[in-house]
Amino acid sequence: MINKKLALKVKVKHLAEESRIIRTEERKNNGDTREWLYLHRVGVVRSAARATHIAYAFAKGVSLRKVERYPDQIPTEIWKMVAAMVKKYSGKTEQEYLNWLGSSMAE
Repeated sequence: MINKKLALKVKVKHLAEESRIIRTEERKNNGDTREWLYLHRVGVVRSAARATHIAYAFAKGVSLRKVERYPDQIPTEIWKMVAAMVKKYSGKTEQEYLNWLGSSMAE
């Protein structure tokens, strides 16, 4: 049986490393290139990392409150990415995901 949860773990690590690499390159560049790198890191990579981290928490059975301080303030775009990753990687049913969400929001 394939451990798809491991794929989420790898993805979390990959996104963290991508952010570190971009930050290093930001320091080496100036002007438009530096700004573009910054906006990519903050706008794209950060959102993907947050969504992946939430999906990984679900796959591990960790409460949402343990990984997010303000889960009620998570943007809709993040939830869409989380739902897609949960469906692809978790191996759990949609009902389990909804139950996890409900119990996490109630805490």
